[in-house]
Amino acid sequence: TKQKPGINFNNNCTNDMKSLTLFAALVVALVLCDFSTALGQRTISFESGEIQSIKDGEVAIRDSETGKTNTFYVQGKNIGRSRFPDDSVINVSGSVPIKFLRAGSIVQFSVPINSKGNSKERVELLKVIEAEESDLQLKVEKEPEGKEFVTADVIARVEQVSKGRLRLSVPKSTYARRGKFLVSIAKDAKIEITKGTYKMVIVGDTVKTVKAYKLNNGSYFAAEINFELTADRDEGLSFDDQLEQEFGELSDEPGEPREVSSKHFILYTDVSEKSATILLAKLERMYGLIGGYFGKRPRQPIECFVVRPENIKSWAQKIPQVAAAKIVEPAGLTRSLSRGRVTMSVVYSCDKHRVVQHEAVHAFCAMAYGSTGPVWYAEGMAEMGQYWRDGQLEVRIPQLIVDYLTNAKPKRCETSLRQDKSPETRGKLTPGAGHCVICWPTTRITQNGSSVWEYR
Repeated sequence: TKQKPGINFNNNCTNDMKSLTLFAALVVALVLCDFSTALGQRTISFESGEIQSIKDGEVAIRDSETGKTNTFYVQGKNIGRSRFPDDSVINVSGSVPIKFLRAGSIVQFSVPINSKGNSKERVELLKVIEAEESDLQLKVEKEPEGKEFVTADVIARVEQVSKGRLRLSVPKSTYARRGKFLVSIAKDAKIEITKGTYKMVIVGDTVKTVKAYKLNNGSYFAAEINFELTADRDEGLSFDDQLEQEFGELSDEPGEPREVSSKHFILYTDVSEKSATILLAKLERMYGLIGGYFGKRPRQPIECFVVRPENIKSWAQKIPQVAAAKIVEPAGLTRSLSRGRVTMSVVYSCDKHRVVQHEAVHAFCAMAYGSTGPVWYAEGMAEMGQYWRDGQLEVRIPQLIVDYLTNAKPKRCETSLRQDKSPETRGKLTPGAGHCVICWPTTRITQNGSSVWEYR
């Protein structure tokens, strides 16, 4: 038999396996070298910028000197996806009102206490720090005698912020027998941010410095970024921040495939307990707003498959291939089936909350009316699902969308309401997203009955 070219497992197995291993190592080295070169040869840095939009793993920053806005990927522990070799170096500084303190945060402060662990003073300043459970402490400078108060140095995890008091988790001791410590806080108390609390950064805050690598798609990876909390926070917590505070104690670790539900939604998901709980709260709020607008609601709960793209193989037997492909993008789709007068819809989505909300509006309309209407209306209304806020006429949208609407070449109305495949969307918006962006302002105008509207 004529021997085929390739590895000879019979005669020179050891040598050939060594060659194969060396070849594989060389390929990996070349790939990593090419990747690092693609990042390293094109860099950007500036010393002052304002945040235009921020979400998990992405931040849009307007350079104060040039006025240009660029989007940066940020990666770290529980921040973004692990798509780059190294995590970003993230530093955060500044101070904010105490109402922005979130459950789950680790705080450090000093306060005088007596032998029972009670304090007679209100705390005026707390530092939010990065620490592990093993770092928690409640230490006194000396044992208090009688009615004496002594200074206690506290490092604790916030469990609840309510009515001028903090409930904290600390190690069990004479002063905290159940591992709980209560302390009063001043009305004008401040939180001092010292390091790495990315989730407290909001739109309007300042980026003091950033060093980044430019990617082939035109975006940037922030190797090092320094935030300063300077934005006006007098308006209070956003709805998303309220949810973060309310459910901050829940686990943020990815879960096993399971079913979780609320009054109007059933989720089949593998996201964390915290993410699933917050998502259901967002969906229920959205459901109420849309139901109030239409005056009609689906008769059955809306079923949603919400899957982490990296875990798609675990759902191979439960999700159609076309839906799995959309989840991996990462994106989503909604399938609807009509039987007589009844329409049932199922949402298939990646784990991005805004994508789930978009698809859930499609399902809502299909199940309530048997149709989602013309494409321009269906996509515009679906986009409104994530932007609507109770009692607010203005629309708050990501800077990426604002940039597209303000910089893309103007289109005639009839052109805008057809599928948008213009060059402006390539590499900047997910497939079909440009069409959605064009459609939602038209939908918004029909809702308000006015041609006056505002981007935020």
